Amino acid sequence: MTTTTALATEVALVAGVDAAAQTLAQADLQAGAVAQALLASGMDPGGLAVLTHVVGAADHYPHVALSVRTERPLGAGLLLHIAETLAVADLSHAEQAEEIGLGSEGRTLGLPALARGALAAADELLHGSGGRAVCFPGGADLPEVLTVCELLDRSAIDEVRLLGGASEDWQAGPDARIRTRGHVRPCVRAGRLVLDVQPAADALVPFESPNPTPCCAFH
Repeated sequence: MTTTTALATEVALVAGVDAAAQTLAQADLQAGAVAQALLASGMDPGGLAVLTHVVGAADHYPHVALSVRTERPLGAGLLLHIAETLAVADLSHAEQAEEIGLGSEGRTLGLPALARGALAAADELLHGSGGRAVCFPGGADLPEVLTVCELLDRSAIDEVRLLGGASEDWQAGPDARIRTRGHVRPCVRAGRLVLDVQPAADALVPFESPNPTPCCAFH
């Protein structure tokens, strides 16, 4: 049986954007700028997702690229507008749009080396094999504290997974409380959007810290 989720429904368009982010924090800023540019163009926030992907390992230059999921097609003009937004916002080393890689459905624009990273990112999301969601349906409106059931109802997240090794006193059942800390980054696993959590003092919290150690940024 095929599971249908907000990120695994019929694909309208999946594109990749590679501005060679060196850390997840930098990629998160890029993802936010991409989302804002698309929303300003009239894109429906209910169908928009922007994810990060570590790419380039085969070239001995690992960095972070983005994938973008929308419900209506992105033309070449809008993709170039995304690249220009990242260049103008000084969120990458690129000084102009042509220095950023773009990829969609096997077609590329921009710097060839980064366009390969853009295609790799888009391919991971397209096949549901990877990706870390920064912007996703419902993600921007989550309160500081909510239950697992509320999180699943209010966002595109499909599953909350309690990491192994937690005490038996902790459960990730529907009534368990989650303290988001304003930083919710679920990952795509087998086409499903999964949030890993761990116990904290009074609630479960997302496993990824809002301020990760720089040396662990790609993990």
